[in-house]
Amino acid sequence: MARKTKKQKAKIAKLLAIISAILLFLTFVIKEVLKDSLKDLHDSVSQAESQFRIESGQSNFSFQTLIAQENSEILKIQEDRCSAPR
Repeated sequence: MARKTKKQKAKIAKLLAIISAILLFLTFVIKEVLKDSLKDLHDSVSQAESQFRIESGQSNFSFQTLIAQENSEILKIQEDRCSAPR
């Protein structure tokens, strides 16, 4: 088994340092990309939830308005029946 010279050890150490630096850089870049992606997803979900709440509230308001109109028409019909001569 051949022993490694100082030059070979230095070369290996330099190569390991470069590989480590590249891995650290890639880890940082991937982390930032994922963070931005998750932030965009969170913003989209928040916006969709807000829109859903608004539309749900409008739907409830429309339904309540419809019920009030129906009740008003029912009362009007009942008053007309009561006031009509027999």
